[in-house]
Amino acid sequence: MKKELKFCIFLIIFGLKNLKRNPRRSVLTILAISLGLASLVFTDGLNEGLKRLMIFSATHTLSGHIQIHLKNFKNNPKPEKHFPFLTFQKLCNFNSIKTYVKALAPRIIFKGLISSAESSQGILVYGIFPQYEKEVSKIDDVIWKGDYLKNLQKNTILIGGRLAKKLKKEVGERVILTSGDVKGNLIQEIFVVKGIFKTGLRQIDEYVVFIPFKIAQKFLNMGNNIHEIAILLKNPADDQKLKKELLKKLGAKYEILTWEEIFPSLASTIRMFDFSIILMSLLLFALVALLIGNTLIMSFQERYFEFGVLLALGTEPFHMWILILSEVAGLCLLSILAGLGIGEILNFYFSLKGIPYTEFQLGGVFISEPIKCVITLRQFWFYPMLLFIFSMLIGCYYARKASLLNPAEVITKTL
Repeated sequence: MKKELKFCIFLIIFGLKNLKRNPRRSVLTILAISLGLASLVFTDGLNEGLKRLMIFSATHTLSGHIQIHLKNFKNNPKPEKHFPFLTFQKLCNFNSIKTYVKALAPRIIFKGLISSAESSQGILVYGIFPQYEKEVSKIDDVIWKGDYLKNLQKNTILIGGRLAKKLKKEVGERVILTSGDVKGNLIQEIFVVKGIFKTGLRQIDEYVVFIPFKIAQKFLNMGNNIHEIAILLKNPADDQKLKKELLKKLGAKYEILTWEEIFPSLASTIRMFDFSIILMSLLLFALVALLIGNTLIMSFQERYFEFGVLLALGTEPFHMWILILSEVAGLCLLSILAGLGIGEILNFYFSLKGIPYTEFQLGGVFISEPIKCVITLRQFWFYPMLLFIFSMLIGCYYARKASLLNPAEVITKTL
């Protein structure tokens, strides 16, 4: 038993030493495979960084990761589809959701018409609590002119830069807001422009305005009720867990929407990115098949006589498997170490510096920040594991071929 084990160890060492037989070929094969793996690891890090940036930009601009309304409110936001402010207060005290939630904000949402002497525009009005809202959205961070809302008792309003240009209004000037209250009565009031914001998204900068929460309640004659609770999560991946928890707590009359349901085009874009990684993985494995296959074919032809002699001397087919697979394993492991090293160095560098882009829109989301690569555990085990398994499968084919050689025929052909 000990002799068998020693012989197997000898064959493994011998197989690894065979990589030195043609160092140029071995180095070129390792370099090609490692560069393929490095590009896959780097692309995965860049893809993960872009996905997180897109989700962050979409959810932190205004929507949050999860929204709570009465059923069908999102598609048809009528003022009378409200629920008690007490629901928000209860949610703030539920210990079971505190582990998931970073911040919550109550909102009043209704359609209206904003007008000036020069123009008018149909809009969506958000009634907000400034102290809660700045924890969920970044509207306070994109104020271009003027100030963020502070006094909840005054008729002040925040409008987007595009809307301000259309209405030809500046900070401190007045606009007229018109809408219907919960009873269907037409309401019209004058508001003073407190600030002008720029998010970069046309659908917000031209069609969304913000007024104080209490003023919105009074404007709609809706008492102490709200239309929406926006929730920002500590980890976006917990959205489905929290949704189930909220449905248990709130009941069937409420509609809980995750960011994937709020932004279906964004979710589709992210799935497309994931598919591109799968496609790139398949291309890498095709490259591996060609490179390792080519290396083994050349090695097989060069050592054809050697294999025949080994079999003639009584070497078991199992030992031939060990010899060839150890060579393939050595080639693959060296490629994995080099590929991971190059890929993760690139990921680490660009996770700090980021990849600067000009401002662009993708999946309905406005991207204005550098894309920073993300290092994940998947990059260290998943891709290397698949690469190793795929390489060993190719090696098994040639190991079987070598173990089935007829020693007499081999020696006769080569003499």
